[in-house]
Parts: sequence; structure tokens; C-alpha cells
Amino acid sequence: MATREDTRARLRPFGIVFEKSLHDLIRGIRASKDPTAREGFLRDALADCRTEVRSPDMEIKTMAILKLAYLEMYGFDMSWASFHVLEVMSSARFQQKRVGYLAAIQSFRSDTEVLMLTTNLLKKDLGSAYPLEVSVALSGVSSIVTPSLAQDISDDIVKMLNHSKPYIRKKAVLAMYRIFLQYPEALRTSFQRLKDKLEDPDPSVVSATVNVICELAKQTTSSSKTFLALAPQLYELLTTSNNNWMIIKILKLFSSLAPIEPRLKPKLLPPILQLIDSTSAMSLLYECINCILGGGMLDESDYELARMCVGKLRTFLEQTDQNLKYVGLLAFSKVVKIHPQFIGEHEDVVLECIDDADLTIREKVLEMLPGLVNEDNLYSIVMKLIDQLKANNGEQSQNASFVLPKAYRVLVINKIMELCSKNTYEYIPDFEWFTNILVELVDLSEGFDEVGQEIGRQLRNVSVRVRSVRDITVGSASQIITNQRSIPSVLPYAVWIVGEYASFLQYPSQLIESIATLDSVNDDLLKTDSIQAIMKIYASWAGKEGVEWTPQRSSLVKSCTELITKYLERHSTAASFEVQERAVEFLELIKLAAQAIDEHPMEESNPPLFLTLAIPSMFNQYELNPVARSAQRKIQTPPDLDLDTPIYPRCDYYNSNLEDLSIDDSDEEPQSNTPETVNDDEWRAGGSGEVTEEEMQRKKLERIERQKDDPFYISIPSTTNQTPADSRSNTPAQGEDLIGQSASPGSATAFMKRPKKKKVEIIQDEKIGDDDEEEEEVPEQFKQPKKSSRLHSKLRELNLEDDNTEAAQQDVADIAQLRSEMLNAKTASETVEVTHKKIKKKSGDKKKKKASTNPDEKKKKKKSSKKPADDQPPSDQQQPLT
Repeated sequence: MATREDTRARLRPFGIVFEKSLHDLIRGIRASKDPTAREGFLRDALADCRTEVRSPDMEIKTMAILKLAYLEMYGFDMSWASFHVLEVMSSARFQQKRVGYLAAIQSFRSDTEVLMLTTNLLKKDLGSAYPLEVSVALSGVSSIVTPSLAQDISDDIVKMLNHSKPYIRKKAVLAMYRIFLQYPEALRTSFQRLKDKLEDPDPSVVSATVNVICELAKQTTSSSKTFLALAPQLYELLTTSNNNWMIIKILKLFSSLAPIEPRLKPKLLPPILQLIDSTSAMSLLYECINCILGGGMLDESDYELARMCVGKLRTFLEQTDQNLKYVGLLAFSKVVKIHPQFIGEHEDVVLECIDDADLTIREKVLEMLPGLVNEDNLYSIVMKLIDQLKANNGEQSQNASFVLPKAYRVLVINKIMELCSKNTYEYIPDFEWFTNILVELVDLSEGFDEVGQEIGRQLRNVSVRVRSVRDITVGSASQIITNQRSIPSVLPYAVWIVGEYASFLQYPSQLIESIATLDSVNDDLLKTDSIQAIMKIYASWAGKEGVEWTPQRSSLVKSCTELITKYLERHSTAASFEVQERAVEFLELIKLAAQAIDEHPMEESNPPLFLTLAIPSMFNQYELNPVARSAQRKIQTPPDLDLDTPIYPRCDYYNSNLEDLSIDDSDEEPQSNTPETVNDDEWRAGGSGEVTEEEMQRKKLERIERQKDDPFYISIPSTTNQTPADSRSNTPAQGEDLIGQSASPGSATAFMKRPKKKKVEIIQDEKIGDDDEEEEEVPEQFKQPKKSSRLHSKLRELNLEDDNTEAAQQDVADIAQLRSEMLNAKTASETVEVTHKKIKKKSGDKKKKKASTNPDEKKKKKKSSKKPADDQPPSDQQQPLT
């Protein structure tokens, strides 16, 4: 009697089956519209697969594995079926074997346990007499290979390099690359076999070999010179092949070899220039230009070559394709770094990209703007960038197409200041316009506190360097102080400006009240500058000459003095030593001023001498000028200056107790737990033993963490002899603070007309000794990051030049042959000679007349032997699978 399985086996060839096929599974998934129903259907299908995969019928098992491979794309794990996948891989029928390899490619990982059982199976399939089985085995090896597996089957794959079928040879070459990644030692023994495939009669095999060699050259950086031996063969392929993709790979390889062997330049330039002149494929055109730039074939003397490259790259910038436009800008920026004079000729097409919808294109244009900006276009460039910021700040603009991210807006703001401050404000048409730009940037930077310091430095720098606009900068700084929306980081610089140039203030007493209300900002630097600025404004206003001392004037000055007194009393017990020191010093001074006002006769028309002479003399002795960056470093440290020894060795206890003080804003005396009430013996004993060493150490670490960002705090282990850059009360601001070191994007205002150029005097940096300045260091955030390969392998540790075998000696001989063949070989009729500036054609007759090479004639001569194809993938030259 026939069994159920026998009945199914007899009916299956006629299409009568009872199990669900892959088609049924897909149709059922699509029919389940409801998520709950779909989840239930998938759960039932997975349960059916678990049952079917254990069937002894190979057809049922294969279909179950195929359905599991499909369900794996929905996120279901099929690692539990690894052994069943291996069973299907070992099937004698090719259709089933192919399904098994497909499932293995999808599900096998490096830690799959059954991988050790696949070695013999792969060896068997690689040695099969049927090309289809060899092909599917090579595909599986490329995906599931591990270091141990690569070591076992590398020799079997090397044998396939000589297979009679070109399709198998091509797949074997590509599989060898994955073998090399997992087992680098195989490259030593099989590199010569790989080189031989460059002369394979089938173009697809040659193309695959070039791809593998190009990738190996990227990975084995320590053995780059070894690939120079391939230069003659690669050069022959470059000049004879019509496969654009293979030519692109060869150009990439020559780009990395040319810096190692500079004498490749005169040999490679003629065919590359011919390709540039003849090809219509944009990808090949870009790679030709990129090979010239990346291979170091363009220097400052190659003027005509640079002009030709820039002219070709302009066509990329005029394309609507975003990818072509970006790669064009990428190559264009490399050319103008060597020949910056060409960027001005193509200013129009570069500036059009600044409003492109692609942010990567915008950022690339921003990098090029410093080389593009000049006196004529600065205003228009800045206006475009300001419009971008306004469009994303709630204002209507024709360029408001999308919301700009914060990082890009910060780049734009920094680039605006970089462009305007270039060469010490060489291109600024009107400093009043630039000051308005800075104030507008403060409004547009709301919420971006990281750009506030740079804006403040630029505003302060203009105030110090340009005397003619100090009244405008002081007014702008006053506006920033009174504007409650101002970003906090710009306030210290605004306060410094109004204090240093208080004589330009229109309403000094009101500004003193505004500065006194800045206590809400918890910034010790701002408090220090505010105390200094308030005293400077008071000294300039209260004792101003030529103002009659009337009762109203006396009352106004007296009320302002009382306001300052209360303000200084609040800060006289501040936790910051810098704030406390200045507040205490000026508090005594302001008390003397109040006493002088009270004792001054009411009938006297002149103000007290203490206000007109004593206080102003403390601030008006010298004018602050910008100082060069290197000036401070040239000042010798006094030999008796000790910055290492603590002033008081037990100050940790004082600091720990000072942090616990409850300071009241009223005039009450401090509580009894202040350090002043602790006797000297108790203080030296560490608070009568109440403060342990662990507690002191913890508070010390907290204090160091809090004070590490304080610019006025000189740490104990520091040995620097420089004056703190931000202590602007008695020392000039160094050029490093005054000269803005911005890092990115640009600016402009739309509310004002284009300013006319005005002649102003810009104060230059004061220097000590020689006038030569040290070279500026590139900020860390603007250095180009080193590119690293995403493909991890052990090939970088392999050096093909360390071997003393015959193969290594043959490589040395090949390199010698390369030099003799490429540099000394001449044809009987003519020799192409390439100079740094142009290409000349030198005839071989006895008179040796020199005639310039005509590109049209060269194109006609080589048109018959070589006709570069358009951008066609190499797949059209591959033989189909039969």
C-alpha cells in the first residue's frame, strides 16, 4: 500500500501539492491588511516552516528554507535552522543547492557553529565539473568566509583563476579579494597569479582584476611601491580600453601611485588629457581631473593645465544634478588652493550654489568663500548669508525653502565674521555697516550662545582698532546691554566697550542702572567686567569737566553713587576672588567719593576735585592698543616670580567654609560661621577636627572643577607667565582676543543700502622686537579629519616588500623594468614630451623641429584605435549565466 509521502511525490511533478509555497506565503501576507491578522499569519507560517524543515523530503525542506529566508527579511530569526540550511546546500540538485546557498548568505554569521562543516562541501562544489555549482559556491564563499575557512579553501579558489569559463574566472578573482581580507598571507603566495589576470583575454576578467588590485592598493598602504610593478600593464589598459568603469579604477590607482613615483607624471598626462578632451562621460571626466589633483600632477607652474581643469569643472557646477555639482565643487576647491586666481573668473557660478537646496553644497561653497571674497563682492555675499538666517528666524524671504539646522546657522554666522575680518578688515566698505551687521547677528543668534564670544570679540576689536567709529560701537554695545534678548556670552564684551570708551555714552547714569541689573546672569566674568565698567563710566560722567555743579546735578550724582555703593556691597562677599577683590577695592573708593560729595559746599559751581581729578586719573592714563599674538611670549619671566608656591598652604579650609556661607542681600553682618570668626589655631587645625581629610579632598576637587573655566584664576600647577587674556582692566587685550578667529560662514543686512567705501585708520598690532609673526595655528575644529576605511581587515598589517622570496625579487625587477620602459622607451617616429606648462610634440627627424601638439589631430589619430564609451557599466561585457 502506498504511503502518504509516496502519493505526494507522484503528484508533485503535476503541480498538485499540499504544502504552502513561497507564492502562497507572499499572497497571504498581502491579504492580511490588519496588523493583528498579519502578525497571526506570520506566526502560523513560521510554525509551519519549523515543522516542514524537519521533513525527510528534500523538496519540502527546500521550500521551508526558502520561506524562512523570506521571513528573515521581516525580522524573524532563522539561526536555529543553520543545520537544515547546510543540508539543503549539500543537495545533489542544483535548484535546491542554490536555495541553500541563498539562505546561508542571509543567515550565516562568523560565529555560526555549522560553518566548520562547510569546508568539505565548499571544496567539493568548487571542484565540481558543472560551472553552475562552482559559480554558486564562489558566491557563497564571498559572503560567509571566515579566517579559518579562507585558509582552508584559498588554494581551491586560486585554481579557479585558470577555469575555462570566463564567468568563473571573474567570480574567482572577486572572491579572492574577500579571501585576502580574512587571510592576508594568501596575498603573498597568489599575488603573481592575480597579476597574470590583467592579461586575460576576457575583458570582464580584466575589469574584475583591476577592481581587486585597486581595492588592495587602498588596504595595503605599506606596500604601495609593490603595485608600481603593475604600472606598464595598467598604462596599456588605460590607453587601449574602452570600458569607462575600468578606466576610472585605473585612474584611482594611478592617483595613489603618482606621489610615490613622480616620474609617472610625464607619462600619464598625455592620455589623461586626451580623455578629458574626448570623453562625454561626466564620471570619467571628473576622475581624470581628480587623478591630476590627487596624484600631485598640478603645481603652481602648471598654469594652462589648471585653466583647462577649471574650465571643465565649470560644466559640473552648471548641472542640475546635485551629485555632479558637489563633486565639481570638491575638485574646484582643490584647484583654487594651488591657483587661487581662477576662482574670481567663475565667481558667478560658485555664488549661485550658495542658495542650493542641498546643505552639503552650501557648506562646500562656504569653505571656498574666503578665497573668493574681495572688496567688490563682500557686501553681496554677506547679504545673501544674512537672508538665509532671516528666512529661518521668522522673517519672510524668497529663499525660505526649508528650515536650516542649528549647526549650519552657526557656520554661517562664523563665516560672516571671518569674511569681514579677513586681512584686518581689508575689504570692509563701511565700519558703521559692519557694526550694524554684528548687532543684527546678536539678534539672529538668539539661542546660539556658542557664537556670542566671537561676535563680542569682533565688536571689541573694531572699537579698539577704528577710532572713527567708537561712538557707533559704544552705542551698539549699549543697545546689546539694554536688550534683554541678548545672548549672555556677548555681554562681557559689550560691558567692556562701554566702560573703556565711556566718554561716548549719551546716557551714562541710565546705563549704570542697566549694568547693575545684569546680576541675574550667573557669570563671574560678566560681574568682574561690570564692576570695572561701572567705575569707569562713573569716573567719566560724575567728574566731567565743563558741567556746572548744580543742586540737581549733585542730587543725581549722589543717587548714582548710592546705587553703586549698594551694588559693590552685594559683591564684596562674592565666592569668586576676582569679583570680591574688585568690589572691595572700588567700594572703598566710592565711599570716599560719597564723602567728598557730602562735604562739598552747595554754593560751589565746580564739582569736587576728588571726582574730577582723583578718580579719572586711575583710568585715563593710557589708551589700550591691540597687541600682537607673539608679543606676550617675547616678554621674559622675572627670575624672582614664583607662580608655583601657594600663597597660603591651608586655603582649602577657607574655600570649603566660604562655599557654605549664607550671604544675605541686606546690610546685616555675616553669620558667626564665617572664617573671620574662627580663631587662628582652629583654622590651622582644620576647624577643630570637624573637617576630615576626605571631605577636604572632595571639596578641593569640586573647587578645581568649578574654577578650571575661570579665566582669572591662576591654577597652582600652572607655570605659564602669560597675563590672562580676559583681564581687561589694566592690561591691553591681546591680539588673539581682538582678532576674531572664526571658522565658517558669512553675513549681510537687507535693511540698508550698499555702503560706499570710506577711508579709515585701522590701528595695527603692537609688536616687540622683529616684525615677523609666528604662523597661525589652524584651529582644531577646522582641521580636515583623516579618512578611514569602513572595511576592516588585516591587510594593513601585511607588507609585501618584506619577503625575500623569488616573487619579491621579481617585484623589484618589475619596478626597474617599469622605470626603463616608461621613461626611456621611444618610438621610431616621435616622442611625447610633457613639460610643467604645456605639452609639446617633438618630431624624430634630423632637424628636430619642435611643433606644438594639436589636440584635434591627436583626437583624429587615436579615434580609430580608441573611442571611450559613455557611462556604461561593465555588466554589458559580461557573459550571461547559462
